[in-house]
Amino acid sequence: MITEKKASEKHFDLHNKIKEVIPRKDGSGDINKCISLCEEGMENLKFFIKENNTNAFHTHQYLKEIKIEEEFAAPFPPLSILCRDVLIDCYLMTDKFSLAKNVVERALMAKAWNEEQVNEQLEYIDKVEDSRNLLYERIRESPGTLQKEIYAILPDADKKAMQWYLANSKTIYKLKTKSSYSIWMSKDDVSEKDLNSSVERAITENKLNKEKADLANELLLQNKLSTSFPAWYISISFGHSRSKNYTKAVNLAKSAPQYIESYDSNNNIIHQAVYSDKRTDYLNFISLYEIINNWKSCFVNINGDIVDRKIVGGLNYCYGDKLRIGKSDFCYGASEFTKNPFGCHRLQISSFNHPWWSFGNFNANGIWLINKTAILNRIKEYSQPYIHCPAFSMEEILNVVDKLPNFIDPERNQHWIKTADGVEPKDDRSAKAISIQLGKPLNIEG
Repeated sequence: MITEKKASEKHFDLHNKIKEVIPRKDGSGDINKCISLCEEGMENLKFFIKENNTNAFHTHQYLKEIKIEEEFAAPFPPLSILCRDVLIDCYLMTDKFSLAKNVVERALMAKAWNEEQVNEQLEYIDKVEDSRNLLYERIRESPGTLQKEIYAILPDADKKAMQWYLANSKTIYKLKTKSSYSIWMSKDDVSEKDLNSSVERAITENKLNKEKADLANELLLQNKLSTSFPAWYISISFGHSRSKNYTKAVNLAKSAPQYIESYDSNNNIIHQAVYSDKRTDYLNFISLYEIINNWKSCFVNINGDIVDRKIVGGLNYCYGDKLRIGKSDFCYGASEFTKNPFGCHRLQISSFNHPWWSFGNFNANGIWLINKTAILNRIKEYSQPYIHCPAFSMEEILNVVDKLPNFIDPERNQHWIKTADGVEPKDDRSAKAISIQLGKPLNIEG
């Protein structure tokens, strides 16, 4: 049985795990694992809501979830709950509309939504299902219908719901054409001629895009040698696009601290903007990235390394929040639930999520031996997506691990108590406030 004491810890632990496997438009993520984690989160949700309603407890994490600055008041429960919202999306992506509605009803029972919100969600699910049915009827009759023609062909479909379904559905098959996508019931329905043509076009595009990326990187290195580059920098490059946002993207790029314009072997233009880790610079980078990150010609380079969209998205979410909120100790805990001594709550070794004192075992004398090797292994595993973050320092993190106590004797140390599976700080409130000052020895052994 889930207890109230563990409800919040489990909620945020699952929240972080779900973010890692959310299915994305680029094909990354794991929808089956995501559904499993979200279902687990839904089982825990009523306990999480009850606990926090009882305590009238508001944290920075809630504010973060609804994407507003911390000085504004926020309702509880938060407007966004990942296990609920993502689970609904996953079921809509796979045409499981009745299961999506069931999630909405369970959210009402858990008091995570009120009746008005529930009715809005059920209405939207119906619109997505109607859009799916209209689309399937069309592509059964006319396989290969172009996506850009769908809205004119199906004027009765809700445009917002149809856009969402076309962008996210895992059941239809989309084949890239010159200026759009052709829509099919499945890959098996695509003619060999159309499929081969698409493959050849993709190979050609990949070659051209790689050439542009290599050229942009070469020019970046040349400019770094001839101009004053910041110690940490991030650059974004892109080519010409038919997007209505192209002119806006070019203007944003040209307003960057450093702008490089070049041409590839086919005389195609390449725009490149370079930013530092300073607040204004990085937030301006995010503004440009959010416009062009789905363009095939878009590449991001951090300190000489080309990085993928998943890593950039993680940095924008975390480092971007640090800059927007402006808290100097943000990395030591975005909320009470993520307080940690390492200076990176993405390691998921925090007050409510695998605290450092939970790594270890008792010896024959009842002394709790801290397993620093296990701590280091977790740091290695969870730090990989964030090693490019300008606020991340592996050197400082290892310094903190070295300063952790090697053992805790709960019989002799009045600040600690023995539990069924380890030790805990005696005062629960002070436990969440424990911090380690870099360069200063710890005094918690005994």
